[in-house]
Amino acid sequence: MELSSPILLPFLIPAGVVVAFTTLQVTLLTLTGFAPGLEVDADIDLDADADLDADGDLDGASPGWIELLLTPLGVGQVPLSIVAQAFGLAWCVAGLTSSYALTQVAGPPRAAFLLATAPVSLLLAWAATRKVVRLVAPLLRVSGRAESGRDLVGRLGVVTSLRADAEYGEVRVQVNDAPSYVYVRTRGDVLPRGTQIEVVGYDVAAHRPLVAACTPSPSTSQGA
Repeated sequence: MELSSPILLPFLIPAGVVVAFTTLQVTLLTLTGFAPGLEVDADIDLDADADLDADGDLDGASPGWIELLLTPLGVGQVPLSIVAQAFGLAWCVAGLTSSYALTQVAGPPRAAFLLATAPVSLLLAWAATRKVVRLVAPLLRVSGRAESGRDLVGRLGVVTSLRADAEYGEVRVQVNDAPSYVYVRTRGDVLPRGTQIEVVGYDVAAHRPLVAACTPSPSTSQGA
């Protein structure tokens, strides 16, 4: 089977996006110390689903179906980008494998093959992503990256992006004696890279910790 076959495009395109995004992450991390998507948004995972379930589930059943699907994939335990990248690659491998296997049984590839290969690939990708996350999650917990944004309140750190403002910023804080890179916002201040900060709150709507520049203590100011 040729990789240029149209029935393989649904599996190849997501893999291409994953490769491109990973390349972008590595490049930016190397050049600027910042890589999009490497934050942990433990609170984006099931808060939204809990709200949907509370508003839309008439019988009050819990957990919701979205939670049942996403929780085993590690959403809320590891960065969402890692889950998406693992799923994209697993989807590609499963799709190519199942498509090749089907051609051996049913002959030349046809568009109708997607009716079989797509659902099979979804199931296989879901299972593979679950396995990958189980292996990765303990490593991220050791580095502190799986800690909830709310738990960071009171911690000190430094701005690692070009700046941190009310829209966006990245900071490095210590969690479990290891550096953790977290996406944050400020309450309106513009903090340039290298600014010493403190996590002073949590923006529930944006699912981001709020940071402010550290102010020197009176004793430090007098000593200076």
